[in-house]
Amino acid sequence: MPPVYGFVLLVAGDVHTTLFVKLCAEKGHSPGVVFWFVRAFHAGQLELHVADARVRLRDAVAGGLIASLAFELGKRAFTAYLVKVPTYKALYGAFAVLPMFLLGVYFS
Repeated sequence: MPPVYGFVLLVAGDVHTTLFVKLCAEKGHSPGVVFWFVRAFHAGQLELHVADARVRLRDAVAGGLIASLAFELGKRAFTAYLVKVPTYKALYGAFAVLPMFLLGVYFS
């Protein structure tokens, strides 16, 4: 049952994040920080509810913040790598999108 619950939390988190970012953009707020906090909240929820052992709330919150920060830093590092290293385009040409996509899936 926990894997199903984790999948439901993941899908609900994506829907919740999308709606929350749209709302912040309409109000004129920066969605980047809000998006990070919502992702941290959902990562903490996953750690709290899907873990096989009992997890304290503060540990789940800390884990959610760390996981969200690591994911965001990884995304930015991978984007910087793709922008600054054009070897895939020179090597694969128009087919370069597929290896870049697979690398993005691997690192996330």
